[in-house]
Amino acid sequence: MIYTLTINPSIDYYLWTDELVTNETLRAQKAVFAPGGKGISSATILGRLGMPVTPIVMAGGDTGMLLQSLLISEPISAEYIDAEVPTRINVKISDQNGHYELNAPGLPLGDEAMKKLASRLSQLQKGDWLILSGSLPEHLADDFYAKIVRELSIKGIKVGVDTSGPALKVAIKEHPAFIKPNEEEAAALFNIPFDPQNGLSEQQIENIFCQLTESGVERVIITLGAKGSIYGDNQGNRFRFASPQVKVVATVGCGDSFVGGFVYGLVKYDSPLEAMAYGTAAGAATAATQFLGDKTAIEEIRKKVILPKK
Repeated sequence: MIYTLTINPSIDYYLWTDELVTNETLRAQKAVFAPGGKGISSATILGRLGMPVTPIVMAGGDTGMLLQSLLISEPISAEYIDAEVPTRINVKISDQNGHYELNAPGLPLGDEAMKKLASRLSQLQKGDWLILSGSLPEHLADDFYAKIVRELSIKGIKVGVDTSGPALKVAIKEHPAFIKPNEEEAAALFNIPFDPQNGLSEQQIENIFCQLTESGVERVIITLGAKGSIYGDNQGNRFRFASPQVKVVATVGCGDSFVGGFVYGLVKYDSPLEAMAYGTAAGAATAATQFLGDKTAIEEIRKKVILPKK
């Protein structure tokens, strides 16, 4: 079984207006509530592709109930643990000049909520997958994910980590089944100055892959936005995938979709090439729509993804 954990989910409140103007009362032409959280998004992609998946979600208060209602129509078997605090609300605003995001910090989770989470994770079985995704509420230590990786890996559970910053740096030491930083996040792991205009050099990317795989991470994916993505593992494989040509509508959720597609391909085909192909297709399908890509779009784009030679 595949599980995802979203310990810091959100209600994402999307607003569209003509232009943001300082010190004026503005009216939105459109407003939409959507479920937020990397683990939720990855699980949604897996479910839409027909893969059984259970997202474990820490949700609380009226906003937590709203989150549950927004996910009812998705083909996923979500499990909710009462966080004992309201689920946060993030605001996403789009105008003619661009896109703006204001993400709220997660409130400290209740002690009983943390005990219930630990109990639920202890029930996972050998051969299961768990994807640890997203930011941590501020009260949790940087090694929170690392401890889960360590405890579950001993039981034969495959744990992937999709986060950034100190939480990712510490988790790497516990040899997760995969990590998926983007280019800037990968640079931050090794304190490499990052220029968004030029990105990392090929030599810097090669050094990062070598250090990560030699440290014990089983599989490493670095996403490069429009430049595609690169896969490397501790078996010496290294593949580069180009980004499919799509009309980009929004980039929110592309990385989460990539993770969902990647795990789908890995579990179904037991192939890193197929995993990367589906990750690439899922990320592109989400980029081509306002929210998350659907099965039809992902499968159509997958047909156009060119597999690199081994």
